[in-house]
Amino acid sequence: MHEISNSVVSVVMATYNRVDKIEASILNIFDQSYDYIELIVINDGSTDETDKVLMQLKKAYNFQVINNEHNLGLQKSLNIGIEKATGKYIARIDDHDKWIDNEKLKKQVEYLQNNPSIGVLGTGYQ
Repeated sequence: MHEISNSVVSVVMATYNRVDKIEASILNIFDQSYDYIELIVINDGSTDETDKVLMQLKKAYNFQVINNEHNLGLQKSLNIGIEKATGKYIARIDDHDKWIDNEKLKKQVEYLQNNPSIGVLGTGYQ
């Protein structure tokens, strides 16, 4: 087994009017045991207080916020985030979700590095 490198994982999240869920989702990302995370949040023209929550969180955590002038939809917003990503790997999470394993990214990076023929990983939970 190869030693895990310091490959950056770009976590891309689009959000729209999730003032009640976005903070828990972002904090969950920063609870990951893997330290090399670049978080990019695309605020897709939210009309609630989502932007204020994002700005408060940015004061405590290092992540990028991209504000769409108006709602473009999930796919276009994610594409904007992916274009800005600088990581070797891209991880996706929805603005209301949490990862139940705080070693998820570490395990996935390690797996991808040990299996270079694999290009995409997914997870599921029931």
